[in-house]
Amino acid sequence: MASALKGRCILSVLDLSPRKLGTIEEYLAVLSSVIVDAGGRSVVAASTDPSPDVAELFREHGVELEVLPFGQGDPAVAARLFALLGECKPDIVHFHFVPLPSTLFSLAGSAGAKVFVSHHTSVDPVRRRSLLRRLAAYGRNIRRWPNVSPSEYTRRYIIDDYFIKHNKVVTIHNGVNLVRHQPGKIEQLDIRNKYGIPPEEKVVIHIAYAHAYKGIDDFVRSATVLKEKNIPFRHLVVGDGERMTEYKSLATELGVADNVTFTGLADGCMIDSLLAQCDISTLACTWGEAFSLVVLESMARGKAMVATAVGGTPEAVVHGETGYLVPPWDWRKLGTSIAELLQNDQLRETMGRNARRRAEDFFDINRWVKRTLSLFIYDDPNVCE
Repeated sequence: MASALKGRCILSVLDLSPRKLGTIEEYLAVLSSVIVDAGGRSVVAASTDPSPDVAELFREHGVELEVLPFGQGDPAVAARLFALLGECKPDIVHFHFVPLPSTLFSLAGSAGAKVFVSHHTSVDPVRRRSLLRRLAAYGRNIRRWPNVSPSEYTRRYIIDDYFIKHNKVVTIHNGVNLVRHQPGKIEQLDIRNKYGIPPEEKVVIHIAYAHAYKGIDDFVRSATVLKEKNIPFRHLVVGDGERMTEYKSLATELGVADNVTFTGLADGCMIDSLLAQCDISTLACTWGEAFSLVVLESMARGKAMVATAVGGTPEAVVHGETGYLVPPWDWRKLGTSIAELLQNDQLRETMGRNARRRAEDFFDINRWVKRTLSLFIYDDPNVCE
């Protein structure tokens, strides 16, 4: 593979703000290090300047960072991408988080680059896109370029909703840094001390941006189940977003404000400490989560997971083996499943060990990178498996 990368330039375009050190940022760093070590060039164009920790990681791995002003509208982004294509002359352009009807794919293709489109965005399993939007995506872009899905769920959605042939969409599951995220690793921030959590309280975390479909309201409601059962616990809602004030008011209305702590946005150090020191990790999404990186990070840490059975999550979490899958919107079932694991240390620890083993077997970040590069070079992600 190294010889095939020599002299090549790969441009990764993300409508994403790298404001914290997360798994997608680590993926780009590992990908870039392989490309650069092989004598190639890796350019990453994101929507904003990165946070200091991400900027340092990118520097260490040879990433050349550019900013595309996605917040300023399509004309501004297209103009900057056009200039960037002329400056870099990339052999491959890989788009992430860019809407399917975008004209940017065609712009990259007209510059002579080989184009790949990844679909990380979660999708509503009920509401279909408008026919006009679907036809625009089909006509402009998606039928022309190889498409990469992080889960079989999203792959089926792309095929069904955008009239794409099966052989035009390949699944490459996301991965996780198994060294950064490993059971028993000591992290520098003491979460219990920071939030005044006494030793007898079990810690349950939910990491997500405060969109309605992330199920944070159901997570807050699940606290009432644990309180009814007299289980000492603390729910930590980790993240920010436009609905967080509403969720804080909900906790007060339900009488669980003392049991639910809202941490705000967490940086990489805090995320690491939360994952290391929690007892259970949860994700209560109510729509088709593409393939949650938080789920993978929790599994790598050896944590039992309680998550809703939506989107690609059942491809990661094995019900009854690495955690529990519950129906979306069923906050009482979410609460009873959390309660069962909090009351059974042996079961929780066994599921945690199983989760770590599954992460090692299927979701190593290096496997993710290797399969992506195999797709770039050989049009087959399985060549270097």
